[in-house]
Amino acid sequence: MSNVLLTVVLGVLCVLSVFFFNRAAAPQPKILATKGAAPPDYERILERTTQQGLVEDLRQLCAADTRFPGTAGNKRAADYIAATFRSLGYRTLEQPFPIAVPVTHHAALLDATREPLRNLELKPLLPNWFRTCTIPGDGLTGTVVLGSKGLAREFEGKDLRNNLVLLPLGTSWTTVAGMGVSAVLYYDDGRDTVDASWDHHRDASIDIPRFLVTGDDPTRLDGKSVTIRARVDVENETTRNVAGILEVKDADEIIILSASYDSYSYTPDLAPGGQQACSPAILLSIARHLAGEKESHKRSVLLLATSGRAQGLLGAREFVRALGTKERPNQALHEAETDVESYTTQREIARAAHRIAADKGYWALTTAMAEEEYWKEYSEEIHTFFNRAFESTMDGELMRAMETLTQTRVEWVRKNMPVTDAQGGEAPTF
Repeated sequence: MSNVLLTVVLGVLCVLSVFFFNRAAAPQPKILATKGAAPPDYERILERTTQQGLVEDLRQLCAADTRFPGTAGNKRAADYIAATFRSLGYRTLEQPFPIAVPVTHHAALLDATREPLRNLELKPLLPNWFRTCTIPGDGLTGTVVLGSKGLAREFEGKDLRNNLVLLPLGTSWTTVAGMGVSAVLYYDDGRDTVDASWDHHRDASIDIPRFLVTGDDPTRLDGKSVTIRARVDVENETTRNVAGILEVKDADEIIILSASYDSYSYTPDLAPGGQQACSPAILLSIARHLAGEKESHKRSVLLLATSGRAQGLLGAREFVRALGTKERPNQALHEAETDVESYTTQREIARAAHRIAADKGYWALTTAMAEEEYWKEYSEEIHTFFNRAFESTMDGELMRAMETLTQTRVEWVRKNMPVTDAQGGEAPTF
């Protein structure tokens, strides 16, 4: 009996020891001293943060169909934030950086006569990894089959091969993809929200283009033959961070407040981002309040509006990279100055190459000796840049020509046109 009691007591002691050790060893919250800073004046904050101001900021930020990085709407929002900072007396800095995003060149939905369907628009969804929603050749034609849950049983007795399925937003498309559909169309069925976690795209290059159909009752497409034409490329575009600095004389510290102003959606061309615009709208409200009480500040303030949030916090990472760490400020400054010098040099080289490309006299040269004499006026860097740009342009044109030839031949075969002649050789028309 005594052994049992001793075991129980030892067990309780062990549990208590582990509990108190974990409490003592765990990281403890630490509130830094304010060094004489006055407590916030909440009444004044509420006076300056008005509903009218917030609504106006939201209206301006959501004015475009999309603020997806690299788009005109993204640039418009950055311009608005920068202009607001300047009007409040902030020293405004902008940090442009490249970002790879899907760019829609065209997307159209055509009827059986290859005419655009009235009051309906087509919005490509995000790429499946590297496979964008591009439709090669003359387009993709098929019959639209309406679904509700994307399950196999609702398509029993229907042949989905080489046809198109129309589903409500938020419905999985992977089952119908396995049933042989050529593309998946989505429509808004009126639900208030769609779970952001639905599998609108996959991180694998699955060759199933997906589109959102907007406009006048997309369900009327059920049973109709339609053609989709689209070109979407992943391209390097430019977006930027916008920083507003409120400097306080003799301050040795700076407070950084950050918010992302871009938007993200499964349809990059339709991403007004109302909810996502709340963060930059609040940032602008803070900017107005802080500008009104600058004289009482003990520290400088940096308000940072970043882009590329959904692309791995790219804007925030670019800012930190440029800022450097506290332990190596001189190195960060040197790297930033080197980047500026390099970009300036590359810009001048590119401008010189552009002038050469526009020079009709250069293209009129007919001998290697004449071309060699021409290039003596320019540096080796300009010559190398021009040659690389020329080769890249020609490679792109060649790839487009090969793609057109291949798609034309595929369509020829699909239409059962002759491929070989009577002797078994390639038909001249093919």
